[in-house]
Amino acid sequence: MSLPANGSQDRLIDAVSSVNSSVVVINSTGVAISMPWISKVSAMLQTWFPGQEAGNAIVDILTGAVNPSGRLPISIPVAIEDTPAFGNFPGTANPQQVHYKEGIFIGYRHYDRIEQSKTLFPFGYGLSYTAFTISNLFVHSDNAISVKVTNTGKVPGSQVIQVYIGRCFEAAQPTPIKQLVAFKKVFLDANETIRVSIPFDLKDVAWYNTDKGDWILEEGEYKVFIGSSVTDIDETAIVSFTDKL
Repeated sequence: MSLPANGSQDRLIDAVSSVNSSVVVINSTGVAISMPWISKVSAMLQTWFPGQEAGNAIVDILTGAVNPSGRLPISIPVAIEDTPAFGNFPGTANPQQVHYKEGIFIGYRHYDRIEQSKTLFPFGYGLSYTAFTISNLFVHSDNAISVKVTNTGKVPGSQVIQVYIGRCFEAAQPTPIKQLVAFKKVFLDANETIRVSIPFDLKDVAWYNTDKGDWILEEGEYKVFIGSSVTDIDETAIVSFTDKL
């Protein structure tokens, strides 16, 4: 997870931030990296690999010409030891064998069940030049949720409402604390409030039974979470599902 060049890039960021309190790090990688300097810088912009217009796009973001609205499609751990595959990958040699001991607990499903201090940035996380509130959660009988979203800032921007669902009971097999079932991106002017409806599929709450060759939805109570990331949860509600998909 470390930046290349024998740590020289980490040392450069550390040296600059030691003499300047207003440092913005622009990180162009396709994967999560370790950030030992993150507490010393003012901001970090994750650009991934945006292509030939990267320079213009980055300038627009930094100057405020465009309000950023990206959300992390991955979780970024503090250290490689916190990743779900650590200790199992790359496996043994002669012959080469890899045991996927993490099972279904990959990505945010893994980080959601360990100490939050081991996650630097959670799945779904993202900032912008404005702020939002998400409230008044209502779960409809036709497998949809609705919420009220307000742009409480002074500039237009977008928010991604994320819907997660988890079981309130002990399942017949290991299951995540919660899993993403739906999301919706909405654009709001400053001080604008809208009501947003987001449908979800019950199959995303089910698990696949290899013996039966079919999806299983266990009957019982489930908790619905809505928020702006897997850890930034605004409201929850309890619903009951039957075993019918």
